[in-house]
Amino acid sequence: MFSHHRHRRARYNQREPGREALTAILSKPIAALQAAGASLSLEIEPLKVHKELSDKPGGAELPAATSADEASAIPAVKAVLDARVAAMTKQVIMRLPVSPL
Repeated sequence: MFSHHRHRRARYNQREPGREALTAILSKPIAALQAAGASLSLEIEPLKVHKELSDKPGGAELPAATSADEASAIPAVKAVLDARVAAMTKQVIMRLPVSPL
């Protein structure tokens, strides 16, 4: 039992350096993206996007969603998520530092 917990803790700790590296690499491009488009929403959590679309004045009626999977299966939510991820990917890739091989 104790070895199982040690193994889980070791696997968790292995993720931290990767998370820190990813944060260091992406923080500047994402900050620049946010500064460039004040009206651009970077939210990609399906339930939050569902709520955002549902709360929008004059927005379409959306089916209820109680999980991220349900929300992301709704075509309007999926379209917003796909567009935001594509825009962020494009902008972040354009701003990443290029290192010589």
